[in-house]
Amino acid sequence: MGERMKSILGAAAVGGIVAYIGTEYLFYPAMAANPPDQVDAILSSPWDLVLYVLILVVFLDVFVQKVGNTMVTAMSFATAQILILDVFYVLNGTRAAYPAVLSVVLLLVSWYAIAKVYDALA
Repeated sequence: MGERMKSILGAAAVGGIVAYIGTEYLFYPAMAANPPDQVDAILSSPWDLVLYVLILVVFLDVFVQKVGNTMVTAMSFATAQILILDVFYVLNGTRAAYPAVLSVVLLLVSWYAIAKVYDALA
């Protein structure tokens, strides 16, 4: 890891700067101008979930074709979701720890099941 420290620290610094500027000057102002309680849903439940999962699986298929390993791709997707939805949101106080742990389990189980079925039917 020592030989990668320069890359890790450099990438973290650039990522932090881009994320901070983007969040402070683009995302937060856009959210303030469009509060969630004033935005209409595009689809009602359960169709929102159906379309969301369909989009997820189409992206999984695209990345599996590039990566070549369904489970690695699915767990990469799960990890990315866990990092933003559970780790970051717990750290900034948007989500409590208990629902975050449940979310982690749900994401891992969901992506595992999706990958297994995808491979079984491929």
